[in-house]
Amino acid sequence: MDRDAERDRPRPSSSYSLASAIYRYTVDGPPPPVPRKDDKPYPGSPPPPTLPPVELPRPYTAVSDASERTLKFGTGKHAQVELIPQPSDSPDDPLNWPQWRKELNFVTLLLLAGLIAGMKTAFMSTNAMMAAQFRVPYSSVVALTAVPLVLSAFSGLASLVVSKMFGKRPVYLVSFVFLFIGTIWNMTTGTSFGGSMGARVFQGLGWGAFDTLVLGSIQDTYFEHERSARVTAYNIFVVVVTWGSPFLGGAASETAGSFTVQFQIINAFYIAAIPLLALGAPETSFDRASAAVLSGALPTPSVTPTKKAALLSKEGVVAYLKKMSPLAYRGEMTLATVLQAPRAFVTPTTGLIFLVTVIPYAGLWSFSESMALLFARRPENLLPEGVGALLLGPWFLSIAVVSSFGIYRRVSDKLKPRALLLNNAIATSLITIGILALGLYVEDVLGQLRGVVNPLAGRDLSLPLVSFLVGLLAAGLYTLDATTHPLIAESTAFTCSNITVARRATVDMHAGVVFWRNLATGIFVATIPNGLVTFSGLKATAIGLGVTHMLLAAAVGAAWWFFDGRIRRGDGVLMSLVDLSLLKRSVVSISPTSEKAGSDYR
Repeated sequence: MDRDAERDRPRPSSSYSLASAIYRYTVDGPPPPVPRKDDKPYPGSPPPPTLPPVELPRPYTAVSDASERTLKFGTGKHAQVELIPQPSDSPDDPLNWPQWRKELNFVTLLLLAGLIAGMKTAFMSTNAMMAAQFRVPYSSVVALTAVPLVLSAFSGLASLVVSKMFGKRPVYLVSFVFLFIGTIWNMTTGTSFGGSMGARVFQGLGWGAFDTLVLGSIQDTYFEHERSARVTAYNIFVVVVTWGSPFLGGAASETAGSFTVQFQIINAFYIAAIPLLALGAPETSFDRASAAVLSGALPTPSVTPTKKAALLSKEGVVAYLKKMSPLAYRGEMTLATVLQAPRAFVTPTTGLIFLVTVIPYAGLWSFSESMALLFARRPENLLPEGVGALLLGPWFLSIAVVSSFGIYRRVSDKLKPRALLLNNAIATSLITIGILALGLYVEDVLGQLRGVVNPLAGRDLSLPLVSFLVGLLAAGLYTLDATTHPLIAESTAFTCSNITVARRATVDMHAGVVFWRNLATGIFVATIPNGLVTFSGLKATAIGLGVTHMLLAAAVGAAWWFFDGRIRRGDGVLMSLVDLSLLKRSVVSISPTSEKAGSDYR
């Protein structure tokens, strides 16, 4: 039956081989002889027939559409610079904002970051005055700085996680409410230690968002060739306010007779900060990938600069206010989104950067918080202004270092391994000299004078030298900290598949370094002053911190020198940017047989 069915099927009149043979004999005669070994045809042989090109249909994909999109370049002197990242066609894209709107947002964040920097170091020069007013031990007063630092670490982590789902603007607004409550309350707590602690708790809850999100806001708003100048300006401004606040605050507190005058000054800046935050800091989080897909399906208006007349019209004002909505962004609310920041916090690169910078960072803050404990008593008896003057050394030298590296970043944002090790060696030398010399010098001059009533005792102590030694510690810290961004940038460039993921991972890893530093610094500030009650304790603490930092710096430098690639791969695996199963399969596939075959092929 099957054979009959097979027999009944229609068959071609002739086979392919027969038709081919007939074609070859009837069209061009008999087939040409076999070509010679030199691949040259025999004389008189006809050329081989050529087939017409066949155009295959090309499937339409989003990738092919994106690849055909015209690259966008800068304007003016940056007309030849390719924009990175490439902006979307949406006018709501922060990269497409008019320049005045970008700068207004940046100035707003800069002002708030400066106010927070002043709050953090406000008590460094007034700790002794506050201990006398509250009638509490010095260790209790330094807790007014330690507790909010610890809280800011966790509030920064929470702010980063929430911002991925709801955007940065609502987080900034809620954090500012905490800041406002804390500073207004602190203005009225001149005689209440409990009230001051409550006010500082609110301030610490508000610090975290501005510690971890500002870098992301800068990346959201500016192109790669524009960021370096803004990041440098941000770093310099924060350093200026952080280490200038103790001197100015100490002078104001000494004149007014109360530390609360510092918060009166801070609250005065709210006259500008509140309207700027309400009207000048819109949402910067933007889903550029979704906007690119929509722009391919829907007609999108061209991005044109907003005219001043249109902006000042009623319709322009209403449209601008609508863009100030507190909930203008909605991200993915998934477990993977929630875990993005915590994963970045525990990557090898984040951990190594923290280990190599924790001693100088926490040590600088601890010694600065203890200046009033060391020198506001006999034989120096410094007042708040004098204690604040001791921190002018860190102020001058840190500004010089941060400015120098900011200029260097404008030229090159990469550090070669040898340059990295040289930079770390110089920084470690400055840190070690600053810590050890400070402890040994002060103990050598003042240690033998404890209990001496002579008012001229202690004249041999050079306060400018003490300030310079603390400044060396600060200079070493910021020299070491200058390698943070290049190391993180190299890691994300190695592990991330595209620019968007790399930017997100960079912000998360920077926030991870800030988290661990603030947490450790809060613990150090709360505990180190207990060991500095005597000058011999200062000497022992300085030796311990200096030696520990040298060992950590050597260990971290060796780890980066010998295991650089493994560290970066570990970053990618922990942040789920590298599929470890693929790496395992690729390793298994390279068997001895395949290697031999490959060598034979070569």
